[in-house]
Amino acid sequence: MVEASPDTHRVQHRGRHVATHSPIAANEVAPVSAAATAVAGSDTRRCRTPRGSRGSGTHARCPMSCGIFPDKASRSAADRAARSPRTAQIGDAKQQARSSLVRSKHRHIHDHKRRPEPCIHAAAAGVNYRYMTLRLLVMFAVAASTTVGIASPSSAAGYDSCPQIVQGTGVTLHPEGIAYDQGRNQFLIGSVKHGTVSIVGGDSVAHALIDDPALITTMGITVDHDRVLVVNGDVGVADRTSPATNGKTAGLGIYDRRTGKRIRYVDLGALDPSRGHFGNDVAVAGDGTAYVTDSINGAIYRVRPDGQASILVRDDRLMPVGNGNGANGIVLHPDGFLLVAHSSGRALYRIPLDYPEQLSQVTVNEPIGALDGLLLDGPGLLHGIDNTSANRVVDLRSNDGWKSAMIAQSRTWPDKAPTTMARGGCGIYVLSGRLDLLFAGTPSNEFLLRRLG
Repeated sequence: MVEASPDTHRVQHRGRHVATHSPIAANEVAPVSAAATAVAGSDTRRCRTPRGSRGSGTHARCPMSCGIFPDKASRSAADRAARSPRTAQIGDAKQQARSSLVRSKHRHIHDHKRRPEPCIHAAAAGVNYRYMTLRLLVMFAVAASTTVGIASPSSAAGYDSCPQIVQGTGVTLHPEGIAYDQGRNQFLIGSVKHGTVSIVGGDSVAHALIDDPALITTMGITVDHDRVLVVNGDVGVADRTSPATNGKTAGLGIYDRRTGKRIRYVDLGALDPSRGHFGNDVAVAGDGTAYVTDSINGAIYRVRPDGQASILVRDDRLMPVGNGNGANGIVLHPDGFLLVAHSSGRALYRIPLDYPEQLSQVTVNEPIGALDGLLLDGPGLLHGIDNTSANRVVDLRSNDGWKSAMIAQSRTWPDKAPTTMARGGCGIYVLSGRLDLLFAGTPSNEFLLRRLG
């Protein structure tokens, strides 16, 4: 969520303010190629998990209907066209090696036909030669990458066909949360207004996936294998808001990723009914355990894969300062601790999972602003959205396990009221759901995804 300083034109948003900025020029919107939006029916191909996501480096079967983002083949075409002469030589050498091995394979099979041994020997020889061919190709690939630096999926050349901006539309959705669905190669977005979760289609239009009457305002979203985890809250502007739920709602909905059907809903507010609640963001561990922030209660909830819920920690330091939000964005570090943004306190907290009562504030060399959404980009780099009047993306680095950190980069963001970000097949995209307009009383159908970096 967003807030601004007193020296700017301000719009009230969840007890805070949003600065207004100049609109985005129409010519900044990158066209979507036909190849990127083509759908190949039920055909499938092997694809690689994006760097930084769970299962990085592993292969899976995935549909070729890649929406607004190009598949691997279309990105590779641009890479091949831009190969250096040295790369071309290596490619020729690989082709010659394949041809030589095929000729050798045929001679070997022919010799076996003149012998009394069973034909199964020839089949086994063919398997062996295929294995040798694969090994040789791998060796050539390693040599090429170390010699000429062949473009990787995270390089600029690999993203040439990826859109810099996705100018999306969805009827007064005003999304605050975003997640990447690897199976679809598309983003999922929530809705502060309608409490839904939608797929950002190849036409940049949001198509509803989850519409559960239990959800009032969908906040943080994450995809865990075949599950979609959605945090539920209520800030008083949703279609389903009521006096009984406004400022009193924290829940976690768990849904089937393919169908959007509910698996279970966990009422987190019921763990502490005497306090107010506002469920905000979620991070998930490798075993499927989810951790959810409550921006009013000062609590971090833990939800096991079977739906068993508990309060991991509740601390007054995580409660709001003034009218703003307390604990907000959350990420799980691979070393076994949480990093939690405290928006109104202008702070970042480190919470060990084994000893959560030992939470501590991360010491930063300069002000970090009101951090909202967070994204961990390797063990020592954290991206954060500062949605005060600075309207920026902050890069924090740490070399001591996040006991302290320093601001490595501060980027003024060109879109109004960004909230969070997610890594997809084309890199990291920052979401602006135009919450400034929603809280100004002028709902809009637009949202923006802009690539970071």
